[in-house]
Amino acid sequence: MLNFLWWFLVGPIVGWIVGRLLRSSHNGWIDALVGLVGAILVGTAVEFAGFSPTYTAVDACISGGAGALIVTFFVGKVIAKKSVALPKPSSSRSSYTSYKSRIGK
Repeated sequence: MLNFLWWFLVGPIVGWIVGRLLRSSHNGWIDALVGLVGAILVGTAVEFAGFSPTYTAVDACISGGAGALIVTFFVGKVIAKKSVALPKPSSSRSSYTSYKSRIGK
């Protein structure tokens, strides 16, 4: 039961740190929220799989931190890839100037 509390403590902190290291362009709260979700998902999976034989706070912090790290990293890379793939809007002034140069005025 106390492992759940450790995930709530460690997940957002690790998520925020990973977001800063990736230099994400979005808000730090989103990174913290994604880290919390990752800590809960991976921590719960570790609990159900029985990989944590001692069930101590250290085990909860390691599994929650690893989950937050993995999920925040992948979400950060997916968001960065989508933002790079979008074309940059061109300003109307540059197209008008190039039009003037083409007609020789």
